[in-house]
Amino acid sequence: MFNRRIRKSDRVKAESTSKAGSNVKKSESETLLTLRQMLDSMPVNVMTCELENFTIDYVNETSVKTLKGLEHLLPCKADELLGQTIDIFHKAPEHQRKLLSDPANLPWRTNIQLGDEILDLEVSAIRNAEGDYTAACLCLEPRDRQGKDR
Repeated sequence: MFNRRIRKSDRVKAESTSKAGSNVKKSESETLLTLRQMLDSMPVNVMTCELENFTIDYVNETSVKTLKGLEHLLPCKADELLGQTIDIFHKAPEHQRKLLSDPANLPWRTNIQLGDEILDLEVSAIRNAEGDYTAACLCLEPRDRQGKDR
């Protein structure tokens, strides 16, 4: 979902279609605010981490709400995840760092267990306009004890 690469020709076509069909042009900051609000209100747990230090640089509100119920199993409070490295979740962080360092490994799916809770994790590459891999997007989906989506 997040790792779809948008070709420049598609982006130019979409921008020109949008401009032609609308007299109202949003500023870049308004568009970013809209997208941020969309991500925050989506019923999907989304986090991103930058690749230099693997620091969590975005956590949507849904993730915070979901992880608040699991705080007793986390190394920090859910609303303190922003700014932490992903290393806090791993016994051997070098493995995850190596995995996330190469976009050829992505998307990557696995199940993780926190106490009795099972979470599906999908990690996708985020790319800039030039197609360079710039961040990792982590989506979590809680499962019930029978392994079904909640």
